[in-house]
Amino acid sequence: MPTPQNPTSSQANALAAVGVVLVVIGGFGARVGTTDIGRFLADVVLLLAGVAAVGASLRLRSRTDERHAEGRRLTSQRLVIRSSLDTATLQDAVVRGLGLPYEKPTAVPAELFQGRMSPGHVQLCSGTTVTTTFTAAMRLVANADGGCTLTYEVERWTSTGGVVAGIPQLRFLRRRIEEEARKADAHAVVTVDTTPERVQR
Repeated sequence: MPTPQNPTSSQANALAAVGVVLVVIGGFGARVGTTDIGRFLADVVLLLAGVAAVGASLRLRSRTDERHAEGRRLTSQRLVIRSSLDTATLQDAVVRGLGLPYEKPTAVPAELFQGRMSPGHVQLCSGTTVTTTFTAAMRLVANADGGCTLTYEVERWTSTGGVVAGIPQLRFLRRRIEEEARKADAHAVVTVDTTPERVQR
């Protein structure tokens, strides 16, 4: 037998709104005998329109809350990949696989591009010539066994209305780094660490 689920806050608010409408409609219905039926129906239509607007607002807030949570997750987590490859080989494989442009794109909206690069360090960004939406870094260090460890994390980001900007690009970038690392080393070990929550920089 399925376990009953508690309603979410959005569901509870929606149910409460429907309850209010039913009560009000019941009150109007009691007046039908002494008031104009056309006015009664017009009042009901207005109430239903109000409920629809409330429902749309609740759905929008729910989506915003979900995006806010995902943005916090993407900016506070660190992708860690342990590989048997040396740092230069793995870095080259991932950078070539990503194939990001070296210059800031002039197009709007913001697009991914590669920033500064040196042995063991690659800067990955999203933005335009006017602004940078976020800056992330991929670092590689040698292990004692001859392999290496690659870490990827977001260093700086912007937000709009409390929601991290560039969530699709952040999601895409992390997925593609993991994919390219696994292509280069099928036995790579991938984990995701949660770092202490950081403030927006």
